[in-house]
Amino acid sequence: MKRRNFFKKYACNAAAFVLTVVATSLVAQGCYFIFYQPEAPEGLKDFSRDR
Repeated sequence: MKRRNFFKKYACNAAAFVLTVVATSLVAQGCYFIFYQPEAPEGLKDFSRDR
């Protein structure tokens, strides 16, 4: 019975914390990619220009 009450009391907060951590890591990866965009290889630039 104590476990059920503990789960009811803290499950929502734990789920919100986990979702916050996941969302933060995804946003951080996206921002890193935007700020430090890799250079496109020359062959790829020529290929996309020819099409």
